[in-house]
Formats: sequence, C-alpha cells, structure tokens
Amino acid sequence: MARSTFKTLFYINRSKQKKNGKCPIMGRITIDGQQVQYSLGLDINPSNWDAKHGRCKGNTDDIREINRLLAEKEKQVQTKYQEWIWQKGYVSAELLKSLLTEDSNRNGILIEEANLFIEEKRPCVGLTVAKSTFANYIYAKQLIEAYLKDRLDITDIRYSQLDYGFIEGLDFYLKSQRKLSLATIQIVIIFLRKLIGIGQQKKYIRIDPFVEYKAELPQRTRRYLTTEELQRVLQTPIIDKQFERARQLFLFCAFTGLARVDMQRLTPKHIHRYEDGTLEIRIKRQKTDVEAIIPLLPIAR
Repeated sequence: MARSTFKTLFYINRSKQKKNGKCPIMGRITIDGQQVQYSLGLDINPSNWDAKHGRCKGNTDDIREINRLLAEKEKQVQTKYQEWIWQKGYVSAELLKSLLTEDSNRNGILIEEANLFIEEKRPCVGLTVAKSTFANYIYAKQLIEAYLKDRLDITDIRYSQLDYGFIEGLDFYLKSQRKLSLATIQIVIIFLRKLIGIGQQKKYIRIDPFVEYKAELPQRTRRYLTTEELQRVLQTPIIDKQFERARQLFLFCAFTGLARVDMQRLTPKHIHRYEDGTLEIRIKRQKTDVEAIIPLLPIAR
C-alpha cells in the first residue's frame, strides 16, 4: 500500500482584509495532493504574520494566545489524521475537515454530515457500495445544497433546525423549480432520511421530522413480455454482432430472473453442477444481499 502524504499549515487570507486592517487566519490540509481550507475564527495584522513558520510574530498577550490556539489546532489535526489512518487505513482531506468541524461543533450540520458520509463510503465503491448508489448520494447532496442556496439563502443548516416544513419545502422545490420526476425526488428523500438517521444516532436531533411526511411515490407499471413477444425476440434474425450479444444477455436475464447488475457480476464460480448434470446459479443479489438459487435451464445456457 502506498504511503499517504499529509501536510497541514496556516496562512492569512489577504484578499479578505477587514476594515481594521486584520486578515483572517486560515488552515489548509493536504492529503495525497487533495487540498481543503477551513476557517479558524482568528485574525491578525499582516505585519505580525510569519508566513514561513505559520505563526504570529510578536510577544503581546493576544499574539501568544493566537499562537497557542494555532499549536492546539495543529495537534488536533495531526491526532485526528493518525487516528483514522490507524483505525480505517484511509482518510481524505475533505473527510478530515468534516471530522474536525464535527469535533468543534457537536450540534451537527447537515451538509457537513453528508460530506462525511460520502467520504466514508468512497473507499467501498465497487465493493459493498454500487457505483450507481454512490452517484445517487452525490447527486442528492447537490440538490439539497441547491435548495438551501436558492430558497433559504444559506450553505448549510443545523440538525436542530430541521423540521417537517424543511422536508415539505425541499419536496416542493424539487417538483416545481427543478421539475424532477417522482423517482428522482425519491432518491433525494431517501438520502435525506439516511442523514436524519445518522443525526439521531449522534444525538444531534431527537424528533424525526419525517414522522408526518407522506412521500408521493411514482406509479410503477411492471413490464413483461407476452409469449408471442418472447417468441419474436427468440426468432427474429439479427446480423449485427453487438445486437445479437445484447439479445443473448437479455434472454439470459429473462430465463433466469437475474437483474442486469447481478448478471454483470456473474462468474464461473457461481455455477454449480450436480452429479446428474443439472446446473444451478448461486449468487447473492446486490440489492438484497440474499443468496439466489436459480436452476439454469438449457435455453439459458
């Protein structure tokens, strides 16, 4: 395993100089080339800033206190980084920033918690989390962020501020302004439910704001082929090799009942042969993680 590169430093943001001449002190975390910045809530006159050492110059009580706080923050960042590398073997710059913010504000903030959740799931993509599911997490978070910005004129919200009105407002925004389908809105609502559940586990929120919420579910019509339609699929001549391959894969799913995503994961180890020559597919379905046992009929071989 490649060694992770980690660096933390402090700097002043001269572009945000205040009327009193002071500039905010910022922190920067770099892990494997990925950088994030965060505010420390401290400011200093540029003439008292030592850029080389990332500390304040001078010997006044205020400067000594700022340097003490910077040393504490630096130690906190390094400790949190080492903890996660030791426990998880992985931590991104964005995740580390979220962890630090969580430590400094135990009230819980929705988007920061969403970022933390997403970064925790990132190493699991393709293993225990499907790529499509992970993409839905990111898309849902982006839509919640858009709602906060467009309707509430904020970038984040505390768990303590979440209520039934917030969910109804989000639902209406996605329908009316974003013109999204009910199926897409459901993706966002499911993700928000996950975040609410996390907030309850961490004691950020006691009352579930979803208690009174009734989601409008999309009407799904189960599609199927008639016997005549299936016969046409079987018998229609196809010259194009790619189309023929697509037909074979479709028919395999039709005669085994496997979903496309499960068919893609199928390997020879999932095929079991018995003494009488019969074949059987044994595979855990991705959606339910329950093993499916499917007789492999001659037509599907």
